[in-house]
Amino acid sequence: IMAAPRTNPQIAEALAMLANIVAKGQRSWKG
Repeated sequence: IMAAPRTNPQIAEALAMLANIVAKGQRSWKG
């Protein structure tokens, strides 16, 4: 995902949360 440096704080926070959820999902998938 390429994010522009001038992203809204809310969007950046939402992307961070989504990335965190995806990372947790990958960890649980790998077991």
